[in-house]
This record gives sequence, C-alpha cells and structure tokens, in this order.
Amino acid sequence: MEGTSSQMGQGQSKRSDWQARRFDRAAGTYERVTPVQASMARRLRSLLPIDPPVERILELGCGTGHFTRELLRAFPDSRLTVTDLAPSMLGFCADHLDEFDRQRVDLRILDARLPEVDQEFDLVASSSVVQWFPDLGGHFQACFRLLAPGGVLAVSAFCKTNFPELDSLLSAPPWDFPEPPGHFLVDACRLARESGFEILVSEEDSVESIYASAREFLRAIGQAGASRAPREGRSMTRNLLVQLLETYDRSFAVGQGVRATWRPWFLVLRKEPKV
Repeated sequence: MEGTSSQMGQGQSKRSDWQARRFDRAAGTYERVTPVQASMARRLRSLLPIDPPVERILELGCGTGHFTRELLRAFPDSRLTVTDLAPSMLGFCADHLDEFDRQRVDLRILDARLPEVDQEFDLVASSSVVQWFPDLGGHFQACFRLLAPGGVLAVSAFCKTNFPELDSLLSAPPWDFPEPPGHFLVDACRLARESGFEILVSEEDSVESIYASAREFLRAIGQAGASRAPREGRSMTRNLLVQLLETYDRSFAVGQGVRATWRPWFLVLRKEPKV
C-alpha cells in the first residue's frame, strides 16, 4: 500500500506540474478568454466580510489578476502578498497594476497547493484555483495555519460537474478521459469543518455560456491553460479531436452556437479566535 500511495502522489505531482506549465504558457491569452472567472472574482469579493479591518492579505494563484484587482479595490488600506506558481502569470498581474497599487503588493512565486509563508494573515484568498488541487483538505489545513485568529479564508472554485456537456463525451469511449478536476461544495464544506473553520458563506451557481462552436469553446479552454490531459500513455489524436468537435456541435447546439455550463461555488470561512 505504501508503494501505491507513493505512486499516486507522484502521479498527482506530475499532473500539477503539467498544469502549471500550461498556465504559464497561457499568460498572454488568459485575461481575454476568462469572463466567467472575472465574474467569480467580483462575486467572491462581494461576499467578503469587511469587519474587523483587514491589514494583511495573501492571495494564492493570482493568475492575471482578476481577483487581485478586486481585493485592491475592496481593501484600499491593506498590504497584499500576491502569489502564483506560474512566473508569466505573476508577471502579467504585476504589469497591469497601477503605480499606487504596485507599491502595496509583494509578488512571490509560490505553490498554492500547500502554501508556506513565514507570516500570519487576516485574509487568505483564491479565486478559480483549488479545483486543480487533489488534496483540498491538506490545502485548507495549510491555509488555517497561515491565518491569524479570527482570520478569513475566501475561496471560489469549480465543481466536479463543471462542463457537464463536455464531460459526458470525454468520460465515454472512444475518448475515455480520467474524471474531471474539481470538488463538490458539500465535500469542500466537510473538509473546511474538519480543518477547524467556521463556515460563514457557502454558495454555488450554474452559468450557461454560448460559444460559436465546439472548436471555439475548446480553444478558449486551451487559451486559459485549463485543458485536461488524457489518461497516461494515451493521446488525443487528430481523428479523435475531430470526432469530439463534431459530436459536441451536434449534441449541444443552441441557436447559432453551442452550450457550455460552468458550475462555480464560493466559500468564506473563519478561523475562530481562541477563547
């Protein structure tokens, strides 16, 4: 069993490193093809408590800065430590901050899966990130340790049933992809409580988007760095890709385009002060 666990851990690490490289390459296109992620950042910001005052903020997986800019607007007197594992994403985020905001931000390359920072924070936050983390419980526990008593963890992410249309095809022959990334909100809530958090906000949503074609939809996913890898030892051949596009166009046509359903969720958690 120990050997099996080690192999699983190595496999998860390889997938995570592969995904980090995908996001690094997508830095130049991510901002343009992620309106849903931008709306998630705005909604998560609207759910944040404003009392007590927040002085020290850690953002995990900043990407191109959708949520960074929301945090800077929401907390004009706070200092932010803004992090991402992909250097190009971090660079894009920095380049699109104005001079005043740039002075309030400390930019760092950091692996958000199990973050380690030698500092306590009043708010730890991430938007559209943790769906890629197999060990969500371990992530919550690491964030719990980074928070000052009374501090808040704010998270938005995608459910495992994100893109149900696409997954209904990819999970079946001839594609037979592994199960999609993501976590169900009920599981995230359970893991949050097990990590010691009080749940302040727990919400989920369903957002239907229309794309011109399956090709445009998959291109947008790829340009966001969010493509899924096939099973190890297999590849998406040109013939399989063409078959996937044709099947998607035929199965999920809506008017002059095709449907794709996003399923985000939102959690705001508190580390209760010690009595």
